[in-house]
Order: sequence, then structure tokens, then C-alpha cells
Amino acid sequence: MPNHVHILLKEENEGLSSVVKRISAAYALFYNKKYERVGHLFQDRFKSEPVNDESYFFTLIRYIHQNPVVAGLSADVASYPWSSWKEYESGNRPSICNTMPVLRRMPIAQLRELVNEPLSKAVRILDYDKTNCFATDDEVREYLSERYGLRIPADIQLLTKDRRDEILHDIKEYGASIRQLERLTGIGFSIIRRA
Repeated sequence: MPNHVHILLKEENEGLSSVVKRISAAYALFYNKKYERVGHLFQDRFKSEPVNDESYFFTLIRYIHQNPVVAGLSADVASYPWSSWKEYESGNRPSICNTMPVLRRMPIAQLRELVNEPLSKAVRILDYDKTNCFATDDEVREYLSERYGLRIPADIQLLTKDRRDEILHDIKEYGASIRQLERLTGIGFSIIRRA
């Protein structure tokens, strides 16, 4: 996209932050050299969300490839020049994207049909795309107080790890965003994300 990218990554030995840092630094070095400039290219920290089931995995594949169409930059998924879709169509010949984890789950003909089926506007992707779908800070505070007896959200830090993670998981299901919980509880993003 002109002002952002979407990347679906599998986290393995190296943490997500390190991977994104390497990608960002390498791209900034390339871009700055090519356009004879210096300085930062990226404004904010990246946003991430875990993919815990196959349904959400394929929703993300659709979202990523439909993004240029929804933004009016392309008439269809296949014609956007900076998309990874061409790598899916080419059968994963040497490229920067490993399409095999997707193609092992779904044949290309079925995948093509899926990515061209428009997503509902009700589909929620990433915290920053869900601004009107989440609970307010006051609702989160009230929920934690009434359901778990927590005087303030930061009191969750006093609980055992298992109990803390159980409550964090529940409150995310209730409608709290990861960044919202990070702000209210003082617990780090990656701990909340894994809970």
C-alpha cells in the first residue's frame, strides 16, 4: 500500500520484533540509498496480532490481498503490482514470499476464489481497524471489577501467571484490545498477546 504494508509472518526462533526490525532496517537502507536520502521511513511501531485458528488465517489472507481493491488502487486482487498474489499464481517460484504454508492448506483455484470474495465490512482485523467494535476503558474497568473483583486493572499484576493469563484471555474475548489492556494494566504487549 502507499503508506503501509501488511505481512503475515510465522514466528519461530527469532522474535517478531527482531524480524520486523531487520526488515524495516534493510528496506530503509535500500530506499534511502536508491533515493539519495537519509532518515527514518517508518513513523510508528508495527501493529501485530496472533493468528490462533485457520479461519482467521484465511480471513487475513483475504484481507491482505483485498486491501488495494478496497482502497481503490486496483480493480481486482490479481492486478495490484505490489501484492504477493502473483507469487501464489506463479507456484512459488523463487520469490520473497513463501506461499507453500497457504497452498498446502488450500489449492490455488479455491484460494483464488476465496481472495476474490469480498470481505464483509463487519470483519474485524487488527486493533487499529476495530476502533468502534471494542469495549471502552470504563467498560473494561467495570468488567474486571465485577467479574474478578479487581479494584483497578493494574491489580491483575498481583495474580499468578496462570490466573493473570486466564483473565487477560477472557477480557480480550469480552472486547478489550491488546493496546488498551497494555495501557490499563501496565502489562507488556507480548504477554497480553500470548494470553
